[in-house]
Amino acid sequence: MSDDSMERPKLRSSIDVAPVEQDGRQMLVLYDAAGLAAGNLGLTQGAFAIVTLMNGQNTLNDILAIFAQQFRQELPSERLVELLHQLDRNGMLEGPRFEARFEQLAESYRKADVRPSQAMSADVKPDQLRDNLRAIIDEGQPSTDGQRVVGLIAPHLDYERGRPCYAEAYAQLRDRDDVDRFVILGTNHFGRSETAVWTIKDYDTPLGRAETDREFIDRLRERCGADLGVQELDHAREHSVELQVILLKALLGSRPVKIVPVLCPDACGPGGLRPASGTGPGLDDVAAALADVVTETPGHTCVIAAADLSHVGRRFGDDRDLDDAFLQDVQAEDRALLDLLEAGDADELVSRLRDRENPYRVCSAGGLYVLLRAVRGCTVRVLRYHQAVNREEHTGVTCAAAVMTPGNAAQEG
Repeated sequence: MSDDSMERPKLRSSIDVAPVEQDGRQMLVLYDAAGLAAGNLGLTQGAFAIVTLMNGQNTLNDILAIFAQQFRQELPSERLVELLHQLDRNGMLEGPRFEARFEQLAESYRKADVRPSQAMSADVKPDQLRDNLRAIIDEGQPSTDGQRVVGLIAPHLDYERGRPCYAEAYAQLRDRDDVDRFVILGTNHFGRSETAVWTIKDYDTPLGRAETDREFIDRLRERCGADLGVQELDHAREHSVELQVILLKALLGSRPVKIVPVLCPDACGPGGLRPASGTGPGLDDVAAALADVVTETPGHTCVIAAADLSHVGRRFGDDRDLDDAFLQDVQAEDRALLDLLEAGDADELVSRLRDRENPYRVCSAGGLYVLLRAVRGCTVRVLRYHQAVNREEHTGVTCAAAVMTPGNAAQEG
Protein backbone atom coordinates (compact mmCIF):
# COMPACT_ATOMS: atom_id res chain seq x y z
CA MET A 1 0.00 0.00 0.00
CA SER A 2 1.53 3.27 -1.13
CA ASP A 3 -0.17 5.66 1.30
CA ASP A 4 2.14 6.24 4.30
CA SER A 5 -0.88 6.78 6.59
CA MET A 6 -2.08 3.30 5.67
CA GLU A 7 1.33 1.75 6.18
CA ARG A 8 1.23 2.89 9.83
CA PRO A 9 -2.54 3.22 10.33
CA LYS A 10 -3.89 5.32 13.17
CA LEU A 11 -7.44 5.30 14.45
CA ARG A 12 -8.79 8.83 14.96
CA SER A 13 -8.92 9.88 18.61
CA SER A 14 -12.68 10.51 18.65
CA ILE A 15 -13.53 6.97 17.55
CA ASP A 16 -15.20 5.06 20.39
CA VAL A 17 -16.74 1.63 20.78
CA ALA A 18 -20.07 0.36 22.12
CA PRO A 19 -21.16 -3.29 22.65
CA VAL A 20 -24.37 -4.41 20.89
CA GLU A 21 -26.19 -7.68 20.33
CA GLN A 22 -26.82 -8.53 16.69
CA ASP A 23 -28.52 -11.71 15.46
CA GLY A 24 -27.96 -13.32 18.84
CA ARG A 25 -24.25 -12.62 19.06
CA GLN A 26 -22.22 -9.92 20.73
CA MET A 27 -20.74 -7.31 18.42
CA LEU A 28 -18.77 -4.13 18.92
CA VAL A 29 -19.75 -0.99 17.04
CA LEU A 30 -17.21 1.70 16.26
CA TYR A 31 -18.67 5.19 16.12
CA ASP A 32 -17.30 8.71 15.88
CA ALA A 33 -18.10 10.78 18.98
CA ALA A 34 -17.21 13.90 16.96
CA GLY A 35 -19.80 13.01 14.32
CA LEU A 36 -17.35 13.38 11.43
CA ALA A 37 -17.22 9.78 10.20
CA ALA A 38 -19.41 8.61 7.33
CA GLY A 39 -21.09 5.97 9.48
CA ASN A 40 -20.72 3.35 12.19
CA LEU A 41 -18.91 0.05 11.72
CA GLY A 42 -19.81 -3.24 13.39
CA LEU A 43 -16.89 -5.49 14.30
CA THR A 44 -16.33 -8.92 15.76
CA GLN A 45 -14.15 -9.23 18.85
CA GLY A 46 -11.28 -10.39 16.66
CA ALA A 47 -11.57 -7.47 14.26
CA PHE A 48 -11.71 -5.06 17.19
CA ALA A 49 -8.51 -6.58 18.56
CA ILE A 50 -6.85 -5.72 15.25
CA VAL A 51 -8.17 -2.16 15.37
CA THR A 52 -6.66 -1.58 18.84
CA LEU A 53 -3.22 -2.13 17.27
CA MET A 54 -3.70 0.80 14.86
CA ASN A 55 -1.84 3.43 16.88
CA GLY A 56 0.18 5.17 14.19
CA GLN A 57 3.34 3.39 15.32
CA ASN A 58 2.73 -0.20 14.25
CA THR A 59 3.31 -1.06 10.61
CA LEU A 60 1.11 -3.59 8.86
CA ASN A 61 3.78 -6.23 9.41
CA ASP A 62 3.90 -5.29 13.11
CA ILE A 63 0.14 -5.75 13.39
CA LEU A 64 0.31 -9.15 11.71
CA ALA A 65 3.11 -10.27 14.03
CA ILE A 66 1.50 -8.97 17.24
CA PHE A 67 -1.83 -10.56 16.35
CA ALA A 68 -0.16 -13.90 15.69
CA GLN A 69 1.72 -13.73 19.00
CA GLN A 70 -1.35 -12.75 21.06
CA PHE A 71 -3.87 -15.11 19.49
CA ARG A 72 -1.55 -17.91 18.35
CA GLN A 73 -2.94 -17.87 14.84
CA GLU A 74 -2.03 -16.16 11.60
CA LEU A 75 -3.97 -13.11 10.43
CA PRO A 76 -4.29 -13.15 6.64
CA SER A 77 -2.79 -9.94 5.26
CA GLU A 78 -5.73 -9.53 2.86
CA ARG A 79 -8.13 -9.49 5.83
CA LEU A 80 -6.09 -6.73 7.46
CA VAL A 81 -6.07 -4.70 4.24
CA GLU A 82 -9.83 -5.17 3.81
CA LEU A 83 -10.43 -3.93 7.37
CA LEU A 84 -8.18 -0.92 6.77
CA HIS A 85 -10.15 0.03 3.67
CA GLN A 86 -13.43 -0.27 5.58
CA LEU A 87 -12.16 2.02 8.32
CA ASP A 88 -10.72 4.47 5.82
CA ARG A 89 -13.92 4.64 3.76
CA ASN A 90 -15.87 5.40 6.94
CA GLY A 91 -13.51 8.24 7.88
CA MET A 92 -12.22 6.51 10.99
CA LEU A 93 -8.52 6.55 10.17
CA GLU A 94 -6.26 9.56 10.06
CA GLY A 95 -5.07 10.22 6.53
CA PRO A 96 -5.85 11.91 3.19
CA ARG A 97 -9.33 10.44 2.78
CA PHE A 98 -10.47 11.77 6.16
CA GLU A 99 -8.78 15.14 5.56
CA ALA A 100 -10.72 15.52 2.31
CA ARG A 101 -13.94 14.63 4.12
CA PHE A 102 -13.12 17.07 6.92
CA GLU A 103 -12.58 19.93 4.46
CA GLN A 104 -15.93 19.21 2.82
CA LEU A 105 -17.68 19.26 6.18
CA ALA A 106 -15.89 22.45 7.23
CA GLU A 107 -16.86 24.19 4.00
CA SER A 108 -20.46 23.08 4.42
CA TYR A 109 -20.49 24.44 7.98
CA ARG A 110 -19.00 27.76 6.83
CA LYS A 111 -21.76 28.15 4.23
CA ALA A 112 -24.57 27.25 6.64
CA ASP A 113 -26.86 30.01 7.87
CA VAL A 114 -26.89 28.64 11.43
CA ARG A 115 -25.28 26.00 13.59
CA PRO A 116 -27.95 23.27 13.36
CA SER A 117 -29.43 21.80 16.52
CA GLN A 118 -27.90 18.46 17.53
CA ALA A 119 -28.62 17.81 21.20
CA MET A 120 -32.36 17.11 20.84
CA SER A 121 -34.06 14.48 18.70
CA ALA A 122 -35.79 15.67 15.54
CA ASP A 123 -39.26 14.82 16.88
CA VAL A 124 -38.94 16.80 20.11
CA LYS A 125 -42.03 18.89 20.89
CA PRO A 126 -40.93 22.49 21.62
CA ASP A 127 -43.74 23.29 24.06
CA GLN A 128 -43.15 20.13 26.04
CA LEU A 129 -39.38 20.73 26.08
CA ARG A 130 -39.88 24.30 27.27
CA ASP A 131 -42.23 23.18 30.05
CA ASN A 132 -39.82 20.43 31.16
CA LEU A 133 -36.88 22.79 31.31
CA ARG A 134 -38.85 25.46 33.14
CA ALA A 135 -39.86 22.81 35.68
CA ILE A 136 -36.19 22.00 36.24
CA ILE A 137 -35.27 25.65 36.70
CA ASP A 138 -38.18 26.20 39.09
CA GLU A 139 -36.76 23.51 41.39
CA GLY A 140 -33.76 25.72 42.22
CA GLN A 141 -33.59 28.59 44.69
CA PRO A 142 -32.18 32.03 43.83
CA SER A 143 -29.54 33.00 46.37
CA THR A 144 -27.91 36.18 45.09
CA ASP A 145 -29.96 38.67 47.16
CA GLY A 146 -30.46 40.84 44.11
CA GLN A 147 -26.79 41.02 43.16
CA ARG A 148 -25.84 40.85 39.52
CA VAL A 149 -24.96 37.42 38.23
CA VAL A 150 -21.67 37.78 36.36
CA GLY A 151 -20.81 34.10 36.10
CA LEU A 152 -22.30 30.63 36.43
CA ILE A 153 -21.07 27.06 36.49
CA ALA A 154 -23.55 24.48 35.23
CA PRO A 155 -23.20 20.90 33.97
CA HIS A 156 -23.16 19.73 30.37
CA LEU A 157 -24.66 16.36 31.26
CA ASP A 158 -28.05 15.50 29.76
CA TYR A 159 -30.77 17.38 31.60
CA GLU A 160 -32.05 14.50 33.72
CA ARG A 161 -28.67 13.35 35.03
CA GLY A 162 -27.57 16.92 35.65
CA ARG A 163 -30.97 18.08 36.89
CA PRO A 164 -30.07 19.09 40.49
CA CYS A 165 -27.20 21.29 39.36
CA TYR A 166 -28.96 22.73 36.32
CA ALA A 167 -31.80 23.70 38.67
CA GLU A 168 -29.60 25.56 41.15
CA ALA A 169 -27.45 27.24 38.50
CA TYR A 170 -30.22 28.57 36.28
CA ALA A 171 -32.48 29.53 39.19
CA GLN A 172 -29.99 32.36 39.72
CA LEU A 173 -31.18 33.87 36.42
CA ARG A 174 -34.88 33.32 37.03
CA ASP A 175 -37.09 36.42 36.81
CA ARG A 176 -34.13 38.59 35.78
CA ASP A 177 -33.89 40.71 32.66
CA ASP A 178 -30.58 42.47 33.24
CA VAL A 179 -28.25 40.30 31.12
CA ASP A 180 -27.47 41.45 27.58
CA ARG A 181 -25.27 38.54 26.49
CA PHE A 182 -24.01 35.20 27.68
CA VAL A 183 -20.47 34.05 26.97
CA ILE A 184 -20.73 30.26 27.11
CA LEU A 185 -17.51 28.35 27.70
CA GLY A 186 -18.01 24.78 26.58
CA THR A 187 -15.68 21.80 26.64
CA ASN A 188 -14.13 20.82 23.32
CA HIS A 189 -14.42 17.08 23.80
CA PHE A 190 -13.52 15.83 20.34
CA GLY A 191 -12.64 18.84 18.20
CA ARG A 192 -9.36 19.67 16.50
CA SER A 193 -8.55 23.10 17.88
CA GLU A 194 -5.66 23.16 20.36
CA THR A 195 -6.80 26.51 21.73
CA ALA A 196 -10.18 28.06 22.38
CA VAL A 197 -12.46 28.17 19.35
CA TRP A 198 -15.54 30.28 18.80
CA THR A 199 -18.18 30.24 16.10
CA ILE A 200 -19.98 33.22 14.56
CA LYS A 201 -22.96 31.04 13.63
CA ASP A 202 -26.25 31.63 15.37
CA TYR A 203 -27.41 28.53 17.25
CA ASP A 204 -30.59 26.93 16.00
CA THR A 205 -32.58 25.22 18.77
CA PRO A 206 -36.02 23.57 19.06
CA LEU A 207 -37.04 26.70 21.00
CA GLY A 208 -35.90 29.15 18.36
CA ARG A 209 -32.75 30.80 17.14
CA ALA A 210 -30.13 32.22 19.51
CA GLU A 211 -28.21 35.09 17.93
CA THR A 212 -24.44 35.20 18.29
CA ASP A 213 -22.89 38.54 19.28
CA ARG A 214 -20.57 39.09 16.33
CA GLU A 215 -19.46 42.53 17.51
CA PHE A 216 -18.29 41.02 20.79
CA ILE A 217 -16.42 38.29 18.90
CA ASP A 218 -14.80 40.95 16.67
CA ARG A 219 -13.50 42.70 19.78
CA LEU A 220 -12.29 39.39 21.18
CA ARG A 221 -10.51 38.61 17.89
CA GLU A 222 -8.75 41.97 18.03
CA ARG A 223 -7.67 41.45 21.65
CA CYS A 224 -6.47 37.90 21.01
CA GLY A 225 -4.58 38.91 17.90
CA ALA A 226 -5.85 35.75 16.23
CA ASP A 227 -8.96 34.38 14.57
CA LEU A 228 -10.14 31.60 16.85
CA GLY A 229 -12.89 30.68 14.42
CA VAL A 230 -10.69 28.81 11.96
CA GLN A 231 -11.69 25.46 13.46
CA GLU A 232 -15.31 26.44 14.15
CA LEU A 233 -16.49 23.09 12.77
CA ASP A 234 -15.64 21.84 16.29
CA HIS A 235 -18.97 23.38 17.32
CA ALA A 236 -21.01 21.32 14.87
CA ARG A 237 -21.50 18.26 17.10
CA GLU A 238 -20.30 19.52 20.48
CA HIS A 239 -23.15 19.44 22.99
CA SER A 240 -21.78 21.38 25.95
CA VAL A 241 -22.64 24.88 24.69
CA GLU A 242 -25.88 23.85 23.03
CA LEU A 243 -27.40 22.46 26.23
CA GLN A 244 -26.92 25.86 27.91
CA VAL A 245 -28.37 27.72 24.93
CA ILE A 246 -31.54 25.62 24.98
CA LEU A 247 -31.95 26.23 28.72
CA LEU A 248 -31.50 29.97 28.19
CA LYS A 249 -34.14 29.95 25.46
CA ALA A 250 -36.54 28.15 27.81
CA LEU A 251 -35.77 30.58 30.61
CA LEU A 252 -35.82 33.86 28.68
CA GLY A 253 -38.51 33.14 26.14
CA SER A 254 -38.75 35.81 23.46
CA ARG A 255 -36.49 38.30 25.24
CA PRO A 256 -33.61 39.13 22.87
CA VAL A 257 -30.30 38.05 24.34
CA LYS A 258 -27.09 37.32 22.46
CA ILE A 259 -24.64 34.48 22.98
CA VAL A 260 -20.89 34.09 22.51
CA PRO A 261 -20.15 30.36 22.06
CA VAL A 262 -16.56 29.38 22.90
CA LEU A 263 -15.13 25.88 23.26
CA CYS A 264 -12.08 25.36 25.47
CA PRO A 265 -9.48 22.59 25.16
CA ASP A 266 -8.31 20.41 28.01
CA ALA A 267 -5.99 22.40 30.26
CA CYS A 268 -4.53 19.10 31.46
CA GLY A 269 -3.49 18.02 27.97
CA PRO A 270 0.06 17.80 26.57
CA GLY A 271 0.45 21.56 26.19
CA GLY A 272 -1.26 22.60 29.40
CA LEU A 273 -2.56 26.13 28.98
CA ARG A 274 -0.63 26.54 25.72
CA PRO A 275 -1.32 24.78 22.39
CA ALA A 276 0.87 21.69 22.13
CA SER A 277 1.97 22.74 18.64
CA GLY A 278 3.04 26.16 19.90
CA THR A 279 0.69 27.87 17.43
CA GLY A 280 -2.05 30.20 18.60
CA PRO A 281 -2.96 31.90 21.88
CA GLY A 282 -3.02 29.94 25.12
CA LEU A 283 -5.94 29.78 27.50
CA ASP A 284 -4.27 32.44 29.64
CA ASP A 285 -4.21 34.78 26.62
CA VAL A 286 -7.84 34.02 25.81
CA ALA A 287 -8.91 34.60 29.42
CA ALA A 288 -7.10 37.95 29.57
CA ALA A 289 -8.63 39.04 26.28
CA LEU A 290 -12.09 37.97 27.41
CA ALA A 291 -11.72 39.85 30.69
CA ASP A 292 -10.83 43.05 28.82
CA VAL A 293 -13.68 42.72 26.32
CA VAL A 294 -16.23 41.99 29.06
CA THR A 295 -15.09 45.13 30.89
CA GLU A 296 -15.07 47.34 27.79
CA THR A 297 -18.30 46.19 26.14
CA PRO A 298 -21.47 48.09 27.08
CA GLY A 299 -24.18 46.13 28.80
CA HIS A 300 -24.21 43.24 31.24
CA THR A 301 -22.26 40.13 30.27
CA CYS A 302 -22.65 36.85 32.13
CA VAL A 303 -20.04 34.13 31.57
CA ILE A 304 -21.20 30.52 31.89
CA ALA A 305 -18.82 27.58 32.19
CA ALA A 306 -20.59 24.45 30.94
CA ALA A 307 -18.51 22.12 33.06
CA ASP A 308 -18.72 18.55 34.24
CA LEU A 309 -16.21 17.26 36.77
CA SER A 310 -15.11 13.63 37.27
CA HIS A 311 -15.79 10.71 34.93
CA VAL A 312 -15.42 7.38 36.72
CA GLY A 313 -16.32 3.72 36.43
CA ARG A 314 -15.33 0.86 34.18
CA ARG A 315 -16.81 2.66 31.17
CA PHE A 316 -14.13 5.31 31.63
CA GLY A 317 -11.28 2.91 32.36
CA ASP A 318 -11.41 2.34 36.13
CA ASP A 319 -10.73 -1.25 37.15
CA ARG A 320 -13.11 -1.22 40.10
CA ASP A 321 -16.81 -1.01 40.89
CA LEU A 322 -18.60 2.20 41.73
CA ASP A 323 -19.02 1.32 45.39
CA ASP A 324 -19.60 3.82 48.17
CA ALA A 325 -15.94 3.98 49.17
CA PHE A 326 -14.84 4.82 45.64
CA LEU A 327 -17.52 7.48 45.24
CA GLN A 328 -16.49 9.04 48.55
CA ASP A 329 -12.90 9.26 47.27
CA VAL A 330 -14.16 10.93 44.10
CA GLN A 331 -16.25 13.37 46.11
CA ALA A 332 -13.28 14.29 48.28
CA GLU A 333 -11.18 15.06 45.20
CA ASP A 334 -14.01 17.02 43.61
CA ARG A 335 -14.54 19.01 46.80
CA ALA A 336 -10.88 19.99 46.82
CA LEU A 337 -11.35 21.41 43.32
CA LEU A 338 -14.55 23.20 44.34
CA ASP A 339 -12.67 24.80 47.25
CA LEU A 340 -10.19 26.18 44.72
CA LEU A 341 -13.08 27.45 42.61
CA GLU A 342 -14.51 29.32 45.58
CA ALA A 343 -11.04 30.72 46.27
CA GLY A 344 -10.87 31.88 42.65
CA ASP A 345 -7.52 30.15 42.23
CA ALA A 346 -7.50 29.15 38.56
CA ASP A 347 -3.78 28.37 38.42
CA GLU A 348 -3.84 26.08 41.45
CA LEU A 349 -6.91 24.27 40.14
CA VAL A 350 -5.12 23.37 36.90
CA SER A 351 -1.86 22.61 38.72
CA ARG A 352 -3.59 20.22 41.11
CA LEU A 353 -5.15 18.30 38.26
CA ARG A 354 -1.93 18.15 36.26
CA ASP A 355 0.24 17.20 39.25
CA ARG A 356 -2.11 14.32 40.04
CA GLU A 357 -2.42 13.38 36.35
CA ASN A 358 -6.16 14.14 36.50
CA PRO A 359 -7.00 10.75 38.07
CA TYR A 360 -10.77 11.03 37.72
CA ARG A 361 -10.79 12.58 34.26
CA VAL A 362 -12.16 16.06 34.91
CA CYS A 363 -13.00 17.22 31.39
CA SER A 364 -13.67 20.94 31.87
CA ALA A 365 -10.53 22.37 33.46
CA GLY A 366 -10.03 24.63 30.45
CA GLY A 367 -13.42 26.29 30.71
CA LEU A 368 -13.21 26.64 34.49
CA TYR A 369 -9.76 28.21 34.18
CA VAL A 370 -10.95 30.78 31.63
CA LEU A 371 -14.04 31.58 33.70
CA LEU A 372 -12.06 32.27 36.87
CA ARG A 373 -9.45 34.34 35.06
CA ALA A 374 -11.92 36.30 32.91
CA VAL A 375 -14.52 37.27 35.55
CA ARG A 376 -12.40 39.45 37.79
CA GLY A 377 -12.89 40.55 41.36
CA CYS A 378 -15.89 38.35 42.12
CA THR A 379 -17.20 36.06 44.80
CA VAL A 380 -17.69 32.43 43.75
CA ARG A 381 -20.19 30.32 45.68
CA VAL A 382 -20.77 26.63 45.07
CA LEU A 383 -24.50 25.95 45.32
CA ARG A 384 -24.75 22.21 44.71
CA TYR A 385 -22.63 19.12 44.10
CA HIS A 386 -24.04 16.02 42.43
CA GLN A 387 -22.92 12.54 41.41
CA ALA A 388 -24.86 11.00 38.54
CA VAL A 389 -24.15 7.28 38.92
CA ASN A 390 -25.38 4.27 36.99
CA ARG A 391 -23.88 1.21 38.64
CA GLU A 392 -25.34 -1.18 36.08
CA GLU A 393 -23.59 0.62 33.24
CA HIS A 394 -20.48 1.28 35.35
CA THR A 395 -20.58 5.02 34.74
CA GLY A 396 -20.41 7.97 37.08
CA VAL A 397 -20.18 11.65 36.16
CA THR A 398 -20.05 14.42 38.74
CA CYS A 399 -20.97 18.06 38.41
CA ALA A 400 -21.59 21.23 40.38
CA ALA A 401 -23.59 24.45 40.28
CA ALA A 402 -21.94 27.73 41.23
CA VAL A 403 -22.69 31.43 40.93
CA MET A 404 -20.36 34.43 40.66
CA THR A 405 -21.38 37.83 41.91
CA PRO A 406 -19.45 41.12 42.12
CA GLY A 407 -17.13 41.25 45.12
CA ASN A 408 -15.29 44.05 46.88
CA ALA A 409 -12.47 44.04 44.38
CA ALA A 410 -14.86 44.60 41.50
CA GLN A 411 -16.64 47.39 43.37
CA GLU A 412 -13.36 49.11 44.18
CA GLY A 413 -11.75 48.55 40.80
